[in-house]
Order: sequence, then C-alpha cells, then structure tokens
Amino acid sequence: MDKNSSTQVVDRVVAILEVVAAAGAEGCRLKDVIETLGLKRATAYRLVDSLRSHGLIRTSPEGRRLLIGYRFLSLGGQASATSTLAEIARPSLLRLASEFGDTFFLFAHDGYENVCLDYREGNYPATSYARGVGGRVPLGVGQGTIAVLAHLPDGERDEIIAHNREILAGAYGIDIEKLVREVLDTRGRGYTQGICSNRIPDHTGLGLPVFDSRHRVVGALSCSILIGRFVAERRNRMIVAMRAEAQIIEKQINPLDPVFSGPARAARSA
Repeated sequence: MDKNSSTQVVDRVVAILEVVAAAGAEGCRLKDVIETLGLKRATAYRLVDSLRSHGLIRTSPEGRRLLIGYRFLSLGGQASATSTLAEIARPSLLRLASEFGDTFFLFAHDGYENVCLDYREGNYPATSYARGVGGRVPLGVGQGTIAVLAHLPDGERDEIIAHNREILAGAYGIDIEKLVREVLDTRGRGYTQGICSNRIPDHTGLGLPVFDSRHRVVGALSCSILIGRFVAERRNRMIVAMRAEAQIIEKQINPLDPVFSGPARAARSA
C-alpha cells in the first residue's frame, strides 16, 4: 500500500468514526455511513468490520445499528492520564463562569485547529463554534484560536492561515486581512476580541493564550458572550480575571507532561 492509499484509509476511518459518534446513543446504520461518506458498500463494510474487531465500533443488541465502541473509554482514560491540562483549568473555568455568568472555554492547540478540552456555562449560556468538549475549530475562527495564532512563530502562523484560508473565508465569511491585523494586534496587547463571522454574528468574547513553562503557547482561555452584554467596563474586568486565571493554570502545567514535551506543530498533512 503506497502512502496516498494508506492516508486515504486513515481519512476514511476517521470519517466513519465521526459519523457513528454523531449519531449518539441511537447509533446509525451501515447505510447511513455509505450515504454520508459516499463509500462503496464493500469498502464501508470492510472498514467498519475492522473497527469493530478493534473495539472502536460496536453493534447495538439487535445488531442493526453502529455505536462507538467501549475501547474509546479506555483510550480516553489513558489520554487524560497523560495530560492534566483540563483538570488543572477546571477550577479556573468554574470561577470565571460563576463570577461573570457567561460561558468560558479551555482550548488546546492541535495542528491547524484548536480542540475544546472543557467549558463551563454561567447563567447566560452562549453559542460557540466548538459546540462542546472535543469540538474542533479551525485556527482563525473565534477568540481562542486567534489567541493561539498570535503567539506562534511567524512562519508557523503564516502557514496555518494559508492552509485554512479557504475554509475561513468560505465557510465562516472571515475577512483574511482583518484576521491578520487582529492576530498582530493580539500579540501586542495579549488578548483578542476575535473577528466576526457569518456563523454566530450576535456573539463576541475574549481570548487569552495559555503558555507552558518554556513560554510556548499550548492553548487558550476564551469566553463566548452576547454582544449586548459586552460593555467596556465588563470587558476590562473579564480581561483582568482571565489573565489571572491563565497564569494560575500556567504555573501548574507539568513541564514533563508528554503533551508539552515537543515543539508546537502546525502542519499536519492535509
């Protein structure tokens, strides 16, 4: 199997897992996987059968629907044991949500995206791009991703924006020139209010970077808030509080944590 073929297999496996996971507790049929992904029946059956043999997919008791396998529970437990960032940040998210009543998020930088590790809602829950724990957001979309972009090395930042340009402009309606200016401004002032998109135009917020012990950006704290609640005095208090919580998180990050042991990478193979 050549490199392109093996990459295609991995892409299809991930896509199948995403379709099955999106179906939730109800599960989905093999037919749904085939129709959603445009796969040939034989290909879909072969890949699903392999995933089932590894415990990553299971079938419902009557055997007609596909569900995420229990092996993900053990894999998730192993993953959480290697990185305590979400655990470290949880008290900070709770304090912020309690004080301001809005929704606060912890994101980790992963390639061309941010992934939501945790979030906490206050009395005024708001819409977000991430949609929940595990949600992935292209860098350039939302406050948390801009906070990360602003503190990456110049070459890495430029490569990410170039890679994400099409989806940023097309799917989210983001002005790339405005994004670049906001990224540069964020590096100077240390926080961002983000760039408006056509997905959730009635929301705004703040994003601040989270650094490891070597001062490499590993993620971000962000909040999502209705524009009508985002007055200047409130914004200034939130900046101070979020900056203080980011510093608390940074002091607790284990420098030996394998998640942070290597240089931040942008470019995963497309």
